[in-house]
This record gives sequence, C-alpha cells and structure tokens, in this order.
Amino acid sequence: MEDQKINLLGVVLSGICAVHCLAVPILYAFIGLSGHEENHLMFDIIMLSIAASVLLFSLFNELKNGISSLQLFIIGLGILFFILYFFIPAPFNHYFFAIGSLLWMFSHFSKLKKLS
Repeated sequence: MEDQKINLLGVVLSGICAVHCLAVPILYAFIGLSGHEENHLMFDIIMLSIAASVLLFSLFNELKNGISSLQLFIIGLGILFFILYFFIPAPFNHYFFAIGSLLWMFSHFSKLKKLS
C-alpha cells in the first residue's frame, strides 16, 4: 500500500512538473512573460529535487522486488533529459524538463499498474 502511495505521489508531482515546463515557453512566447529566470530555475530545481527523492525512494523499494531493465532505461533517460536542460538555452530548455518529467511519470504509472 505504501508503494502505491509513493508512486501515485510520483505521478502527480511529475505531472505538475511537466505541465509547468510546457506552460513556461508558451507564456514567454504569447504573453511576453519575462519574469526572473532565477525564480524559474529555483522552482525547477526544487521540483526536480522533490520528484527525484520520491523516485529514488520508489526505486529502492522496487529494487527489493526486482526491477526490469526497461524501467531502469526509462529512469536513466529521464535523468539525461534533466541534465540536458542545463545546456539548452531558455525557453527551449523547459521542453527537456517536460520530457524528463513525462518519462518519470510513465515510470511511476507503470509501477502503479504492476502493484494493482
């Protein structure tokens, strides 16, 4: 039951992160929102830290029961997209964050399906 709660939390957090990361470039382009890049970066880092903590907790629980190589590949690919975020100019870098978030959301969702 605890694993289900953790993975459900992971799906929700990853979804929020993906929506935010997809909305920011649209706001930049159509509304002219410039904001403070430092605030966006701080929010992104905080969200990534929380999501990574939930994912790692879920992953450690999953390692006890065995984890598929596909699952590890999806998680690793998500991490790669998060790293690429820091090397791509704004506002396009948010798309990389969104892809990483969606990959982690898929990882949590597939674990939820396995648990139920």
